[in-house]
Amino acid sequence: MGPARSHEDAGRERWWLDVESANSWTTTTGLNVDALQGEADYLGSVGVAGVGFYAGSSNWQSITGGTTVFSGYPSWVPGAGTLTDAQSKCGGTGASGGPVALAQYLSSGFDGDYQCVAQPGLTFVGSPQMLTAGTASGSISLQLSQAPSGSLAVTVTSNSTTGLFSTTAAGPWSATMTLSVPAGATSTGTFYSVDTKAGTPTLTAIASGYTSASQTETVVAGPVAAVSVSPATATVPVGGTQVFSASAADAYGNPIDATGAAWSTTAPGTVAPATGNQTAFTAASTAGSGSVTASVGSVSGSASVSVVASQQMNVVVTRGSTFRSGGRYHVPLTSTATDAGTGAPIAGAGATLEVASGTCSGLIVASASGSTDSNGKFGFAFKTKARGSYCALATVNTAGYATGSGSLSFAV
Repeated sequence: MGPARSHEDAGRERWWLDVESANSWTTTTGLNVDALQGEADYLGSVGVAGVGFYAGSSNWQSITGGTTVFSGYPSWVPGAGTLTDAQSKCGGTGASGGPVALAQYLSSGFDGDYQCVAQPGLTFVGSPQMLTAGTASGSISLQLSQAPSGSLAVTVTSNSTTGLFSTTAAGPWSATMTLSVPAGATSTGTFYSVDTKAGTPTLTAIASGYTSASQTETVVAGPVAAVSVSPATATVPVGGTQVFSASAADAYGNPIDATGAAWSTTAPGTVAPATGNQTAFTAASTAGSGSVTASVGSVSGSASVSVVASQQMNVVVTRGSTFRSGGRYHVPLTSTATDAGTGAPIAGAGATLEVASGTCSGLIVASASGSTDSNGKFGFAFKTKARGSYCALATVNTAGYATGSGSLSFAV
């Protein structure tokens, strides 16, 4: 603490409590904090002009444990190498958490101290604006809380990479705007901003010796300029379906809601629903080509669609060796699906095997469903206690192919 003074002298100036390891402290940080609190409270009780704390980060941590209970008191911070460095600490906080009031720095081999003073500020005039992408804002200006003594340069920028400025609503536009404020004036001239990207860009104004000002604008997408349909091309077998999606954007690529898109088609088939950002095209029973179109307002986009005849498949049912176990006959049955033209196995197709009693039109007594494997096969073991005649019926379905079927009559 500073040198002892009489009660009469104490109130004339601010007192700084020196928190450095060269002084006497206990190893218990809580007790050190209590001691500092007692000193601050005493000085306040005798009416001193103010109390603050002088400390570097390391000393404050080791002596007080990094407490923030004194963050309401001003800080005097050491460690700056130059006057400029000291000035840069103003507006920040010291080790105690309190606002920096004094910053110590080296000056010709001695310690100098810079006293921080409140800077005049810049303020945007008016409320934040809502802009349409690519369209100039209304006029913007800045107010200065204190007139400069000489000409002052105020620089305005945007945190948006597509934000631009001009002194007229028609341009020309630049990424940075510098406004000259003459001595004695308390406001800038008007300027305008424009941005092609929808979002909430922040405009920032800075000037030497003044606190900066920021204002967040809102940029919304412009009118619909393009509609896209995805996928752009599709081949659909007769009777098959294909889902299409619509997206819309303005002239700058900003997305626009396409939930109101109207769908139509010139390809053999129908679309449903007729409105929305998605639709399903269902191909008719005849082959042909055309387009599926989505319209948002007067702007449309299309996808090319070809409806092709379904490919044919062959389905063969075979049986393995019958064996008896647990009082039942076990008959392994397998269906095999292949392309009718190439003979290639059809994998991943939906397959059903049913067993009818007697003839192939008889009562179904067993069934199983699943998918064909990489060899186009699906099988199961038919189990029965009764000997007799049976028929195995196989049905296979997959996109691009007409439904395939096969049968096998067998006896147990």
